Amino acid sequence: MITFKSGDVTDKGGSLSNFIADSFPLKAVCCFKGSKSEGWYAIDDCKNADPSINLIEWAQCEPGEYALLCNQSSDIFAKFTQELKKGTQAPPERNTSINWIVYMPPQGLTENNTEELLNSGLPLDYVAYWDPEKQLQFGSARGNTTYQGSFDFLLRLLNKLLPGQYLDYVKNGAVFGGNPGPGDIVITGPFDLEFGKPYFISATYDFDRWTWVGKVPERVTFELKYGPENSAHENYIVLPLDTTIKKASQLCDIRDENGNQILDQNPYTGFIEWWDPLQQRRVTSTRSCSYIIQYPQFDFDIEPGKVYLIFVQRDAVWEQI
Repeated sequence: MITFKSGDVTDKGGSLSNFIADSFPLKAVCCFKGSKSEGWYAIDDCKNADPSINLIEWAQCEPGEYALLCNQSSDIFAKFTQELKKGTQAPPERNTSINWIVYMPPQGLTENNTEELLNSGLPLDYVAYWDPEKQLQFGSARGNTTYQGSFDFLLRLLNKLLPGQYLDYVKNGAVFGGNPGPGDIVITGPFDLEFGKPYFISATYDFDRWTWVGKVPERVTFELKYGPENSAHENYIVLPLDTTIKKASQLCDIRDENGNQILDQNPYTGFIEWWDPLQQRRVTSTRSCSYIIQYPQFDFDIEPGKVYLIFVQRDAVWEQI
C-alpha cells in the first residue's frame, strides 16, 4: 500500500499514478504571512489555502520577492507498506513462505545488510537476491552467519525449496554439494542490501507493518543480464513509486540506450511474471509481450513499487522510469 503526502496533506482519492501526475512537482505558495498559519501551501492562490487540505510545511516565509509566490518544487513524501505473507493457500508439497520484497529499510535499521535484517526482530528467517549474470539465487539465512558446523538450519531451508529447486551451501568460496547451475539456490553468509532493489524474503508469520516513509526515492538503475545460454534469462525489476509505466505493454517495450527492446519478444517465452505469496507460486501474464504490445485487449495495469520477473533478450542497463 502506498500513500503520498505533501507535508501534512495525504492524498485520499484516485490512483497513485493520477496523484503523481497531478501533484509532482507542486507549486509552493507562501500564505498567511505573519499569522500562526504562515507556511508553504500547494495552491495557486492563497485565497484557496486551507491548512487542513493543502499545507505543505509550517514555516516562516523567506523575505523578499518570493514571499508571496515561490516556484520551487515541494518535496513529495511517500509512505510505502509491504506485507509479508505465509503461504497458507500453497499445496502441502510447497512448504515455503517466500515473499518478493523491495528493500526499503524499516524504521530503525541503518546497516543495510542481512546480518542486521535477520536479527532485527522482524518475522523473517531467509533473505536472498538474484544474480542475473549467473542466473542463481544467493540467500542468507538466520543462523548461518555464525556457522559452526551445524546443518540444522540447512535442513530447515531444504523444506522451503519449491519442487525442482536445488540447494548448495557456499562458505568462504568453497562449494559443498556440487556446482550450482542456472536457477539453483546458493546459501551464503551475510551480504549488503541495496535500497530499491528486489529480494526474496521468507516470513515466519504474517506481517503487515513493513513500512518505509521518506521522500519519493531517486530512480534505481538495473544491470539486466542475458546470463548463460542455457538459462531462462530471468531478471527481477521494481517499478518506482512514481513510475510512468502504467501498462504491461509499456514494460514489454522498455529499451536500452541504443533503442533496442530489452524484453524477450518470443511469443512462447517472453512473458511477465509476479509472485503470489499465499499460493507460493509465480503468476504469469496470460499472453507474452509480443501479443500484449500488438493486441490491446491483452494489456493490463502494472503496479508501482511491485517486483516483476522479466525475461530479457540481451544485456542492458535500465534506469527506472
